[in-house]
Amino acid sequence: MNNISQQQILSTPQTLAKQMRSSGHHKSSYPVATLPPFLFATTTSSNSSHNHSGVVVPRPWSFIERVMLLMIMVMGCILVVPPLSLRSSPFATVLLPIPTTLTAVEGAPVVYQFITVAGTGNLTYNGEGLSPLETNINYPNFVFPMLKTTNMTNSNTTTFTTSTLDIYFTDRYRLRKITQVNGTRSVFTIAGNSVNGLSGEGASLNSSLNQPSGLYVSPNQDFILFSENHRIRMIDLIQGTISTIVGGFNNSKGFNGDGLLANETLIDTPKGITIFNGDIYFVDSNNHRVRKVDSRTNRVQTVAGNGMGSYNGDGIKATLASLNTPIEIVFNSLGEMFITDALNSLIRKVDVKGIISTVAGNYGALLVVDGVPATQTALGNARSIAFSPFSERLMFIADSFNHLIRVVDMKTGIINTLAGQFGFRGYISDIMDAIYSVLDTPQSMFVDSISGDIVFVERGNALIRKLSPYCSSTSYSLSYDFSVCYDSCFGVKLNDTRVCSGRGQCISQDTCRCQSGYAGPKCEFPICFGISANLTQQVCGNGNGTCIQVDTCSCRSGFIGKDCSIPVCIAILSGSDLSQNSTAIVECAKTIVKGSELNVQYLDSLNDLNSRTITFNGFQNILVEFPSNVSSDLSQKGLNSSTNLVLVSSAYLQTQQPINETSFKTPLISVSLFDKNGLPITISNLEKPIQLHFTTNSTMTPQSNPSTFICVYYHEVEKVWKTDGVETIRSSSSNPVLTCSTTHLTSFAVIDSSFKKATESNNKAQTTGLSPETQLAIAFSVVGSLLVVGVIAALVMGVILIFYCKMRRKKKNEDEISL
Repeated sequence: MNNISQQQILSTPQTLAKQMRSSGHHKSSYPVATLPPFLFATTTSSNSSHNHSGVVVPRPWSFIERVMLLMIMVMGCILVVPPLSLRSSPFATVLLPIPTTLTAVEGAPVVYQFITVAGTGNLTYNGEGLSPLETNINYPNFVFPMLKTTNMTNSNTTTFTTSTLDIYFTDRYRLRKITQVNGTRSVFTIAGNSVNGLSGEGASLNSSLNQPSGLYVSPNQDFILFSENHRIRMIDLIQGTISTIVGGFNNSKGFNGDGLLANETLIDTPKGITIFNGDIYFVDSNNHRVRKVDSRTNRVQTVAGNGMGSYNGDGIKATLASLNTPIEIVFNSLGEMFITDALNSLIRKVDVKGIISTVAGNYGALLVVDGVPATQTALGNARSIAFSPFSERLMFIADSFNHLIRVVDMKTGIINTLAGQFGFRGYISDIMDAIYSVLDTPQSMFVDSISGDIVFVERGNALIRKLSPYCSSTSYSLSYDFSVCYDSCFGVKLNDTRVCSGRGQCISQDTCRCQSGYAGPKCEFPICFGISANLTQQVCGNGNGTCIQVDTCSCRSGFIGKDCSIPVCIAILSGSDLSQNSTAIVECAKTIVKGSELNVQYLDSLNDLNSRTITFNGFQNILVEFPSNVSSDLSQKGLNSSTNLVLVSSAYLQTQQPINETSFKTPLISVSLFDKNGLPITISNLEKPIQLHFTTNSTMTPQSNPSTFICVYYHEVEKVWKTDGVETIRSSSSNPVLTCSTTHLTSFAVIDSSFKKATESNNKAQTTGLSPETQLAIAFSVVGSLLVVGVIAALVMGVILIFYCKMRRKKKNEDEISL
C-alpha cells in the first residue's frame, strides 16, 4: 500500500476537525458539522474500489450542490447534505451555526493512528499460514477478539506470563483466525472450504458455508458460534466438527413463533450472537427481533422487537417495540442490552426492566454533527458498537453508511468522530491521524483489552483495520482507559517524582492510582489496617492513635497494639495496707507508672507462642516460659492457628511503703494475650503448664528462707489469694530457682509461708502476725477475660472501702465530740 501524500492529507480533512487538532483542543462550544473533503479539492479516483492506489469517490457532489453550500456558509451557516444512500431529495438541507470559538477540555485529545491489521484488498483466496498483511480477505463481515495467555521462560529460567490477541473473522465462505505461531502472526482457516453452500454437519474444514455472519468465541476457545443459512451453528474446536444448534427446521427460513425448541424454530438471516448469563442471544435480523435460547429449557423466546420492520418510539417494553433489521447486540456489566437498529439508524438500549430507549441516533435525521448529545445526530445504518473494556464510559460506533467511526461519552452523552469523512467513501493508506482517514463501510468492531486499539472490519475495502490511540506530544501520557492525554495531576507534572505524593501513578488528569497502602485524591494519606489516615475517628482503634505511615499507628497514652486497639493494663498492687495479704489487691494502671516496665510482642501465628519466653530488662531474675505444644492445645480449643497475636507483658515493683513494712518485695508480673482485633484470649486447662521461674538470691530476698516459699493465685472475683490450681517447684542448687507451674492464666504470687499462710481451696487467707522481713512475694499475672471483670470489681470494692472508712472516721469524730 502507498502512504498518502501530504497534498492528499491537506485536500481531504474535515476543516473544523483540522482546526481543532491544530489548536490542541478537543471539543467546540458549538456543534461541529462534517464537510465532505471534495468541497475543497478534487481528488483523483479510480474505477476499482480495491485498487488502493488513491482515494475513491463513488459519487462526487455536483457543481450546483457545492455552490449552494458555499453560499449558505457565507451567510454564517453550514449546509450538510447526506450521502446519496440517505437522501430523500438532492436538496435536503439542515442549517447549523458555524462555531467561532473553541473550548479546551481537561488534558488533550487522544490521537488515533490508522493502521491496517489484515488484508490486501484482493478478494482471491491465496492460502494458509501467511502473515495478516499478505493474506487476501473476501469481504469480511465480523471480527471477534480472544485474549490468549502463554507462560514463557526467558534465558534466566524465569517464567512469566505474556498475553497476545487472537482475532477470529468471517471471510465470505470461511471462518479464519489470526494467531501467533512461533512468535509470528499468521492466518489460518478453522472452518469452510471456500465453496458457497450448506454441507450439513461434520468436519468443519470440509464444510461449505454461505457468507457466515455473527461470531462468538467461548472464553476457553473450545467452541465458536456463528450464523449462516438461517441457522446458528457451532464449531467444536476440540473435535473439529460443525453442527446446527438453532434454526434450519425443515430447511426453511421464517418465523413460527416463540416457545419452541431451538431445533424446531424458524429464523431468518441471523446476525450478531453473544452469550449472557449462560443463555444464547442472537439477532433474528429479517424477523426484526432479538431472541434468546434459554440454557435450561433450550427453547427460543423474543426479548426485543415485535416483528415489524419499522419504528414506533421509545419508553415501551422492548418486545412491543419495532426494530428494523437489527445487526448486533452487546451487553454491559449492568446487564443492559444494546442493539444496533441498523435501518432505523439508531443505537437502542434495553434496560434490566425490559424498557427500550435510544442512546445514539435520531430517527429520520439527516445531519451528521459532532459535539452534541448522541441522540441529536444522524447515524447511517450503524451496524456495530463496542464498549471500552477499561471503562464502559466510552461506546464506539461503526457508523457504517456514513463511513465513520464515532464515540459516545456515556457519562455526558456527547458524540464525536474519530475516523472517516462524512459523505466520502473510499480508501486511504495507513496514516498517523485517523481524523484524516477515508473509510468504506466500517462494521463489526471491538476494543483490544491490551492496547486499547479499536479493531474493525472495513468491508468495502476487504480489510481489517484498527485505530491505535496515542498522544501527539511526549509531554503527555495516555490515561489508563485510553480516553484522554494528560500532563499533570493536581498541578504536578507527570515526570515529577512528587506526582501523586510520590506514592502513586497519575493515570488521568487529576486522577491518581495509589500504591498499595495509600489513599486520597493525591495518595497523600497512608492506610493503617484498611482505614485511611484521614478518617481520624475510625483509624487506629477508633481514634486511639494516629496513622503515621502504612500500617503504623502512633498510639495515644493508654493504648497499645499495632492498631492501638488494646488498652494499657499494667497490673499493680493496691490496698489500704500492703503489709497484709488480705488487703493487697491487683489493679490495672492505664499508663506507665513509677517502678513499671511494659513489653509488647507481635506474633505472626499461634506457632510463635510455642516455647516462647519473656524477660524484663529491669527485672532480670524473672523468666516466663510457655510450653512447646501450646499452639496445638489452643488450636484444639478452636483458636485459628494462623491468626495474628499480641503478647503484652509488664512488671511492677511497688513503692508505696518502705520495703521493710510491706509483704510484697518483688515485682508483680503481668502477661496478656490478645488477638489482632485487641480482644483478650482466655487460656485454661492446658495440656502442659506455663511456668514462671524466679531466681531467689540474697539481693532480692533478704532475710528470707526459700524453703518456705509457696505459689498462690489471686481470685479476681473473690479478691482473695489461693493455692489450688498452681504448683510450687523448688530447686536445690546453690543459686535456687522457684517455679510456679499452672495450666490456666489468672493472677499469681509467691509468698513466704512462714510469714503468711495462704488459704487452701476456697478458704480466705488468715493473717499469721509474722514480721514483714520474713515475707516475699512475686506476682505473675496473665490478664485474660477474668482480669477485666476483676478490675471492675476491684474498683467497686475500693469505692465501698473508702466510703466505709470515711463513715467510721466520721462516727468516731462524732463520738469524740459528744464526749
